[in-house]
Amino acid sequence: MPIIDERGDVVGYRGADTDITERKRAEEMLKADLAFHREDLSVLVQRQSLAVKISSFGIWDWDPKENSMTWDNKLFEIYGIEKKSPMPYEDWVHLIHPDDLPTVETLMRTVIETRSEAFLDYRIVRPDGELRHINAAGTVVLNDAGEVVKVIGINQDITERKLLEAQLQQAATTAERERLARELHDAVTQTLFSASVIAEATPKIWDEDEAMGRRYLEQLPIMLRGALAEMRMLLLELRPSAIGEQTLGQLLESLVDSTRSYSRAEVTLKVEGDRNFPNDITMGFLRIVQEGLNNVIKHAEASLVEIWLSSDPEGTEIHITDDGHGFDPESIPAGSMGINIMRDRARNMGAVIKIDSQPGTGSRVLIAWQYPDTPESKK
Repeated sequence: MPIIDERGDVVGYRGADTDITERKRAEEMLKADLAFHREDLSVLVQRQSLAVKISSFGIWDWDPKENSMTWDNKLFEIYGIEKKSPMPYEDWVHLIHPDDLPTVETLMRTVIETRSEAFLDYRIVRPDGELRHINAAGTVVLNDAGEVVKVIGINQDITERKLLEAQLQQAATTAERERLARELHDAVTQTLFSASVIAEATPKIWDEDEAMGRRYLEQLPIMLRGALAEMRMLLLELRPSAIGEQTLGQLLESLVDSTRSYSRAEVTLKVEGDRNFPNDITMGFLRIVQEGLNNVIKHAEASLVEIWLSSDPEGTEIHITDDGHGFDPESIPAGSMGINIMRDRARNMGAVIKIDSQPGTGSRVLIAWQYPDTPESKK
């Protein structure tokens, strides 16, 4: 998640990593044992138990014919129940959260029918009422006739990981809300306030100087259109599903309108071959162009900014050019996040970005994205 300062600029990132080395080791040991599924099952279970002792995983097996399960001690600890051997299959099913039970049972049947491996996260409700999150991996053991004699697997309690993910998501949501609130205040509110001041002052100015009053009056629709466009962009971020309702060119027009309301530079947009894109690609283009415009307005002191959108069945390009004082792309200060954010977003959407600039010559930015090489993706 991004770290945003009081000006709304991204100054860093924070996140969390989970070490899954032990899980990977346990999975590899399980796969290795499956290669020897014709050996005595007691040997197989002993091997798996040894693997579990060096990890945080519990192991289980299920006999579909007897409809009974065998668990190791770790699983009884995870599920919070007394040890039973064997344990009725229904005793395990009874612990699964009702909302997750259909998915779990469907997956168990699929594993048997397709002789495949399965991986699943689901929730359990322990006898003490505590909700826990479980990560499970399982597969089948076959006899010489190719019949399923066991379904075996490993489980891990991932409740703490889920809590951490929820905390990070909440922090990211809070940060995003704060960013939108700042943009609402900085862009829309201030623009509307300025428009209201001009509207109140214009009659008096008109009485004293009609030409000046006319100039003030001409500013009002520009400012109001910009505020409306900025509000549309904010609402778009709050409701991502609305992205697909407009073409990229229409969304860029709203972005340009909002920029004109507070920029001294003349901002123009040319569209050739407008079309709809997958939502993540559309939002990637928008965020890169938005960041590019912000960089120009804050640093370039440009009088003209031109945006050109060109799209055909093979892909799409966006060119952003300005007549500002330019810069050396190879000498960007380490603390300057704008260009790096544009590059990161281009990489995330699978696009190529090229930045050409020199001091005193303005800047030229190219964002190029090609459709995946499938006929369906070009429809």
